[in-house]
Amino acid sequence: MNNEKYDVIVIGSGMGGLTSAAVLSRLAKKKVLVLEQHFELGGQTHEFRRKGKFSWDVGIHYVSMMEAGSRGKKIFDYITGGNVTWNRLPHEFENFIYPGFKFTVPSNEAEYIGKLSETFPGESESIKNYFQDMRKAELWAESNIASKLVPGFIGFFIKLWNKRNEKLALSTTKEYLDSHFKDEKLKAILVSHWGDYGLPPGKSAFLMHSIVTVHYLKGAVYPEGGAGTIAKAAEKIIEASGGKCVLNAEVKGLVVTDGKVTGVDVQHKRADKTREIIEAPIVISATGAHHTYTKLLKDHALEEHIKTIKEFPNGNSAVSLFVGLKKDPSELGFKGENNWIWGSLDHDALEERSENTLKGNPEFCYLSFPSLKNRQAKAHTAEIISFIKYEYFQKWEHTAWRKRDEEYEKLKEVIAEGLLNLVEKHFPGFRDLVEFQELSTPLTYVNLAGRPSGQFYGLPAIPERFRIEWLGPRTSLKNFYLSGSDVMCLGLMGAMMGGIAAAACVLDPAGFPRIMRAIK
Repeated sequence: MNNEKYDVIVIGSGMGGLTSAAVLSRLAKKKVLVLEQHFELGGQTHEFRRKGKFSWDVGIHYVSMMEAGSRGKKIFDYITGGNVTWNRLPHEFENFIYPGFKFTVPSNEAEYIGKLSETFPGESESIKNYFQDMRKAELWAESNIASKLVPGFIGFFIKLWNKRNEKLALSTTKEYLDSHFKDEKLKAILVSHWGDYGLPPGKSAFLMHSIVTVHYLKGAVYPEGGAGTIAKAAEKIIEASGGKCVLNAEVKGLVVTDGKVTGVDVQHKRADKTREIIEAPIVISATGAHHTYTKLLKDHALEEHIKTIKEFPNGNSAVSLFVGLKKDPSELGFKGENNWIWGSLDHDALEERSENTLKGNPEFCYLSFPSLKNRQAKAHTAEIISFIKYEYFQKWEHTAWRKRDEEYEKLKEVIAEGLLNLVEKHFPGFRDLVEFQELSTPLTYVNLAGRPSGQFYGLPAIPERFRIEWLGPRTSLKNFYLSGSDVMCLGLMGAMMGGIAAAACVLDPAGFPRIMRAIK
């Protein structure tokens, strides 16, 4: 490989990395090399298979903002050549299940507001204000990022104008809810989907809750053929300009000459274990802020920046039970919707009760059926996810994947049984459908995705994260950029826009408007 010449090297093949690579390949005809340390392309967008018929996505459970003509759809079509088809989830796509009641969310904002107001008539005015405030918080977040992508004097005025909504955006979700609503049941319903951004209301920034909630006001979609189609489509765009995507290639460090990046040091994890230097005038990291600053930039970034990232609080991790089914789950009434099962109205207390999951008595989980969202699925599948603390698994962090001791395997069995029992309690007959099951723990995210402390997402979306002024696509090392969700915000769309931001910096001046014009 070191005999080939590349214009750009992208480290990591998640949504951010693939977006940066595809945009630079298509718009600027750059020859891009994407290096992925895993044996599957796509990061959190990839799939895995068992028994030749069951397949599951690992991070994409549903997506928003893919309506015809929307900005999200246009960008996605640009980086995939329009080769990803989206299936709509049912009209009532969210099912929030609590002791004694449940609430379903429709794919229509007015209908959603009306349903909330009808259920909680005494809070109707606050409900209307809530939807307006979410858009203000979302606008603050978008403007905050935009200020980092434009010339300094323009960015200054954007930040000045943006001050009016800063207090709202950077409050916690709980602070907002407690100051605007009285009914505890209503407050619980509004944050039932906090798993989409990984933090309960007492910790999450209101802007993050707002971005996710607003994005799903028109419902949700899922890629036909599964999440793996995304990486495959982007790879074709990259290859069309002479680039390539290489798996099992771990970047050990950067090559820096006269204060600017000139290549990467790569350890291939194939049988021959080749190690080589690959040169390129531009390098983009899509491996997250933590890995980028504490490892790749450890000798090149400001010490205070490295310290900030290294000491930043960890986000939540999770256990995921991947289930292969004997029969179609629609026999039990499932239609492809998301099911959030909660044992209490107090979401912040539930996070602390994750210890019960270790004892086989979980109180909350997310239940999804990939096969009901993907018409090409060969067999029916389900996923059951529950957040849990990484510390419970830390004793095994230096052991090898699939080579851990009996205690670890027994713990996995207890957790899996507990999750199945929780689903069975709410949906009798589910266990009879189970043919195959496999549990992943936080160590899976460490070993296969390189996530520090097994974090399900990147930097946790607490208010402090969005106060880090220097965190963006540009770094202190010349010609070295950061891509992905830590640049913008969590989720597929957030990672994609982080990829756009990094590509825009490479194409300066006026890189961002140039990209958006091409997409439009």
